[in-house]
Amino acid sequence: MPELPEVEMVRRSLEPLLVGHKIVGADVLFEDYLRECSGNDVCSLVEQRFHQLVRHGKYLYLMVDERELETHLGMTGRLLVCGRGEERVKHTHVCLHLDSGQELRFIDPRRFGYLRIRRTGAAHERQSMLGIEPLRPDFTWQNVEKALRGRKAPLKSLLMDQKIVAGLGNIYADEALFRAQLNPCQPAGALSEEVYQRLCDAIESVIADALGAGGTTFSDYVDANGDGGEFYRSLDAYGREGQPCRHCDTPLVRMVLGGRSACYCSRCQPLV
Repeated sequence: MPELPEVEMVRRSLEPLLVGHKIVGADVLFEDYLRECSGNDVCSLVEQRFHQLVRHGKYLYLMVDERELETHLGMTGRLLVCGRGEERVKHTHVCLHLDSGQELRFIDPRRFGYLRIRRTGAAHERQSMLGIEPLRPDFTWQNVEKALRGRKAPLKSLLMDQKIVAGLGNIYADEALFRAQLNPCQPAGALSEEVYQRLCDAIESVIADALGAGGTTFSDYVDANGDGGEFYRSLDAYGREGQPCRHCDTPLVRMVLGGRSACYCSRCQPLV
């Protein structure tokens, strides 16, 4: 599933292609992709102009004159800007025609993503429902400590709780814990200040490095231009079960926490 870096790269790549441009037509090819709205609602966006793109956690908001288009990429979703004459690939669900002569296409083979038309202010409401986010100024070790203090659940599980830290999933939680040298099943709520600082620094650094590499692409994720991310080349932990640790050569192990996998080095990431 695309996580914070991937959704942010989609936002950054969409922004120069959408902002300032008007929707001049709409095609809804698969209405079940819409959530709490209809094809007619999508068509009502014609003549509205994009003026801002906002991301909160894994949610992306495309702001037009009188509405906010909330979209979530699910596991395999793509938002592509294509020439209007280009062939539409399979699983293209919605197309918005732009006055630039291009189309914004919502594509999702597995259909876990969605498009929802919301009233103005929905993005702000979403932000209030999510936890602190690594790209925001309030992402400090003190706030992370406050969110985790006293919690007995494993660190990996709480880092993926969107009400605690917004935007992290399996990939970047594994990578941050590896960089911080923390065990994924470490109880989250009784760590020292130094460890909370180390954890925050690791989260921020792995997100920054992933953004610098364009995100992580294994199969489906691409940005609005169709470009994939290269951070998969730099993964230290995620998906590397049985492979040697890049620091100490110990084979990485995999465990399941709350139904989600965690990959880590038993030597470099001891319980503290």
